[in-house]
Amino acid sequence: MKFDVAAFLSSTPVRIEPLSAADLVSALERSSRPLSRGILVNLVQTEHLPFHVAEAIRRMSRCEVWKWRHVNGFDRRYKTRCNHPLCPACTGRLARQEAERVWKLFNAAAGAPILFDDLTWLTVNIGYLPIGSSFKAMAAQAKKAIRNMRNRKFPGTVWAMELEIQLQDDGQGKLHAHGLVWHPGVTRESIEEALRALFTEARAVCAKELRSRRIRREAKGVTTYKADISLKVKGWGECTAAILVGLIASYESMRSRGRFGLRFEMGLRRKKVNVEMSTIQVDSVEELLITSMELSVLPENYHHLPVERVVQLGVEQIEAHGIFWIGNVSAKANAVWKGLEEAMPDRRLTMIGPAPDWQHVIIDIEIYHSPGPMLHALAHERARLDENGVPWHMLPMVPDQV
Repeated sequence: MKFDVAAFLSSTPVRIEPLSAADLVSALERSSRPLSRGILVNLVQTEHLPFHVAEAIRRMSRCEVWKWRHVNGFDRRYKTRCNHPLCPACTGRLARQEAERVWKLFNAAAGAPILFDDLTWLTVNIGYLPIGSSFKAMAAQAKKAIRNMRNRKFPGTVWAMELEIQLQDDGQGKLHAHGLVWHPGVTRESIEEALRALFTEARAVCAKELRSRRIRREAKGVTTYKADISLKVKGWGECTAAILVGLIASYESMRSRGRFGLRFEMGLRRKKVNVEMSTIQVDSVEELLITSMELSVLPENYHHLPVERVVQLGVEQIEAHGIFWIGNVSAKANAVWKGLEEAMPDRRLTMIGPAPDWQHVIIDIEIYHSPGPMLHALAHERARLDENGVPWHMLPMVPDQV
């Protein structure tokens, strides 16, 4: 008689025993970091969580959830991402995106090929506090000191640094910063000497050249390293959960939104330009801006508004022009797209992220039947004007403005 597996499974209750804290610690130490998110979330919940830590864990617990979306007549499966900088499943991808962003801004700030001798990899040890303490005041004081030193002695240099907390053997946390500095006309030794005057501890400052003359690859590699935050701890046994909670609490004490608070940059951001008084030399920019103001009533930095307000603006733009630019934040773009599909069920909407800046745009494909070439030209024109300092909400929205 053939064994009936289905009948056996249906009649045999399957009981899964929850893992103990010791088992979770062992599993966390053995698992690779991208796969350790679920174990981390379950382990830290065995401890009492402060509010800001509980919020971070709640956000991580919603990561990597499979969902379905109906797109252009097809059901597509996708995985949600929390995009929290401490999430083990997201931090590697976010670090690579951060490296791409920093390298692009470095080139924009330089305006010319970056030379090997003009780049320095910095490590600065700032101070020590017990894990779980607030590092906000120490970080703010260090940022202010470095910024004042840079503005006073090296005003033409560009700095991109990231704060990190390293767990010590005695349970203390060492706050330090890694960063990349572009310093044309300034020696590496002078920057190191100026930093040693601020941080007097032995070996508190290390300034090194890149390991290879393949500048782009090495610069993006070290930038990825500085932005890649790890919560991987080993050898703490039953104290692992408390250590992880304290480490997350210390990071959250410095962080506000995204990487703000952890990221520390000087000279990297392009200053906003007053478009009305600008002397930017681009083809017919005055006519373009006048047309933009006539066709668009979008507020400044509208893509940072709440999702409900962005959806309202999107409905107005799509009804008027059949196209709406959102931004490059994938989570918010997906939420806006879902809101627009619910608000405009009679429209055939699709979302695309064209090069070179990969800004998300929602279009009505009944109006734009073959949007590829049009979006390619429009996206490159927006990128060109953005490089010249034109505010984001004033960039061309529709093909008629190009």
